[in-house]
Amino acid sequence: MLLIIKFLSKTFALLNGEVSPRQIALGFAYGAIIGLLPANGPLPYVLILLSFIINFNLVAVGLSAAIAKIQSFFIDSLANSIGYYFLTQIPGLKGFWTALYNMPIVAFTRFNNTIVLGSLIIGIAFFIPNYFFIRGLVKLYRVRLRDQVMRFKIVSIVKASSFYKYYVSFKGITGD
Repeated sequence: MLLIIKFLSKTFALLNGEVSPRQIALGFAYGAIIGLLPANGPLPYVLILLSFIINFNLVAVGLSAAIAKIQSFFIDSLANSIGYYFLTQIPGLKGFWTALYNMPIVAFTRFNNTIVLGSLIIGIAFFIPNYFFIRGLVKLYRVRLRDQVMRFKIVSIVKASSFYKYYVSFKGITGD
């Protein structure tokens, strides 16, 4: 239950904060790529490190990665088929894959695994649609739904939680 309250607290703080819809949408779209990738290789961890360098909203990246990780279990067979097709069925790419595999560091990303490559392709293909969809949802929420949602009983429970109070006090100290 505490995990759900923390998740909802972070979501409400993100949606009701001063973060621009563009930054939230970029974080969600990028986090979806990370969440779709299998966690047993270094590629998702490299992308997580990259999210600290690029100006993404890290809360949005984390929330999106968690949601996409759940979805990834359902699309693994599709990712496997897409990865297999790109690795083996397109003759023009065989030289490209061979060159990548012979590079010292790139081979460790496990791109030659059909599920890893398929998940990466799906994540990249849905990056722009995810961005526009989430940006539109955030704008819609802030303009039309925020006041109605804030009256829900679950919101008052989340606001009463110690985690939310800590976040608000920390936000007041840092000015973020």
